[in-house]
Amino acid sequence: MPIDQRAHGSREPHEILGVPRGAGPAQVTRAFRHKVLQGGHPDTGGDERTFRELARARDVLLSERPTIATSDPPPQQGPVPPDPPRGPMPTAPQRPTPGPRRGAGPFVFILLLYFLVLPVVARILMLLFVR
Repeated sequence: MPIDQRAHGSREPHEILGVPRGAGPAQVTRAFRHKVLQGGHPDTGGDERTFRELARARDVLLSERPTIATSDPPPQQGPVPPDPPRGPMPTAPQRPTPGPRRGAGPFVFILLLYFLVLPVVARILMLLFVR
């Protein structure tokens, strides 16, 4: 992909970010962040035009994709086998259905029995048998 020189002035994106040609996306991103932290961002006192130039250079370098020459697959030798017959799709195993939800009722009943009823019954029994 040719680089549009008018969008970057006379400098190339590699030169703006300080990365070598053929730099990977991680290296381009790291160089961009480094330049921004050095004062290339308007929020940190940098020039807005410089930041736009850095961002454009980053975008151009990240959008460049190397073209890979692909050739047609080699022709198959002999007749092409037919597709296998398609039957019904296998179904996923069924999960067992959960039992009924009981909520907190039994738990509350046990706590009530343990903390309220049992001490009263124990006290009554002690009054009856301990004399």
